[in-house]
Amino acid sequence: MMNDKRAVVAVDLGAESCRVSLLRWTDGGPTVKLVHRFANSPREADGLRWDLGMIAAGLEEGLRKCAAIAPEGIRSVAVDGWAVDYVRIDVDGRPLEDPFCYRDERTIAAEVETFKRIPADRLRELTGVQLIRINTVYQLFADKLAGRKPGVQWLNLPEYFLSRWGGTRVAELTNATHTQMVELHRPEWCLEVFDALGLDPGRALPIVPPGTVVGTMNLAGLEGATLIAPACHDTASALADSCGGERLGLYQLGDVVAGGDLVGAASEWSGRRGGELHQPGRGWWTDLLPQERQWDVAHSPVHGCMGLGLGDQGVGCGGGVGSEGCGFAGCG
Repeated sequence: MMNDKRAVVAVDLGAESCRVSLLRWTDGGPTVKLVHRFANSPREADGLRWDLGMIAAGLEEGLRKCAAIAPEGIRSVAVDGWAVDYVRIDVDGRPLEDPFCYRDERTIAAEVETFKRIPADRLRELTGVQLIRINTVYQLFADKLAGRKPGVQWLNLPEYFLSRWGGTRVAELTNATHTQMVELHRPEWCLEVFDALGLDPGRALPIVPPGTVVGTMNLAGLEGATLIAPACHDTASALADSCGGERLGLYQLGDVVAGGDLVGAASEWSGRRGGELHQPGRGWWTDLLPQERQWDVAHSPVHGCMGLGLGDQGVGCGGGVGSEGCGFAGCG
């Protein structure tokens, strides 16, 4: 792959801004440019929701700008972002409505009702994930309580955009764990949780590991570029970058490839502590892992490193790690 000098694109969905960045190979080596950045925030519209059309238009503007800048062509596109929020779609993959924001207060009552059907301790035991009302399970249950159309399937936002652009519909593992609906000891949906809440597991998509190739791009000007589901949760991408991919196998300069022994990743909270964790379970450290989990993954501190595997390969962002000007996951 390193002989392929086509450019690669990293798309980062942020809850305050979204960014599209381009890596190109020049005589001096690889260079990264933040090509397009635009503000993003939820709006009040029958609840607190994301403007999906606006986000799509901004990302696709950025992708077209990347194609115009790189006459050598675009080899691949990968997308990461925040987790827990999702898009409900119809049979043709069209969104039923704008997705709710995790900050919407509908989950306050939904969390209370959830624990009437499955005890909090049992939910924690099954999934190993911190009990926090923003998790997808409470949002899906809130939809059910409100009588909203469930749609044919639902996708987290990074996977939605990959499918919008021609990819197979999947649930990438680091994002899937944020739902609080994945089994603790294996990367599969936890049917006990679905059954307890009356949710249809058939609407959840197949879970795939980070680095899965999901298809080819259908957007004009980028046709044929490989679509990759990296570690789709932004902090998981940042962790993969901070570890240099040596153990995680996720470092191919934005072309985030499968490999290594990663099946989950530590969150930024645990990254700030540093250390090495070996067995999932219920102990003091689970409170430091509110979302992404670990299966025997030795990790190093994240500290806001760039995500999507671009930042630790000798490619500077110009603004320094954690810089507002960086344009990658974990950097502003």
